[in-house]
Amino acid sequence: MAVHETTSTNLPEIWTSLESFRSLQNLARDLLGLWQDVGAGQKETHADAEDIVGAALQATEKCIKQWQQRCRALAAKCQELLALIEERLATLPKGSYAEELAAALTKPWQPRVAALRRLLDTVDGAVEEQDRLRAGLAEACAALGLDPSDVAGMSPEELKAEASLYRSVSIRPVSKADVDGLSAFRFCI
Repeated sequence: MAVHETTSTNLPEIWTSLESFRSLQNLARDLLGLWQDVGAGQKETHADAEDIVGAALQATEKCIKQWQQRCRALAAKCQELLALIEERLATLPKGSYAEELAAALTKPWQPRVAALRRLLDTVDGAVEEQDRLRAGLAEACAALGLDPSDVAGMSPEELKAEASLYRSVSIRPVSKADVDGLSAFRFCI
């Protein structure tokens, strides 16, 4: 009769490091010794091995199904977060947070969800800041006698340019020429 060896080659390290795995290896050796002591035939040893492997297969298949379900749930959450991020990014200057998004999308599912949540919070903050800027520019327009509704339709790039222009004007007293210059600038945009 051939001697069956238990080996841990090509098994995940997490398995081979568990005390219960080492106990299973010891039990397999004990069973092998008992088979040899009794002189068990190939049919008997094969039946025992099938029972043991069958139980392990069922447990493994159950684990795989649970992990597949978890992967699907995390993937769905990622899609949901990604849709929210993309929706908000559409209101920001082109290319904003592209590197952060690309980095988040390379992560495994669970860390990806966490990274996308953090990015969504960051993007939400940027959108809120842009909204505050838009409101501030509308107030500045109104104070200068310009139509504040023009600010509402500005692209993010136009909004930045307008804010830069207003900042340059706000560091010195505003003259009639400044107001006329702002009006002319806004018509050019």
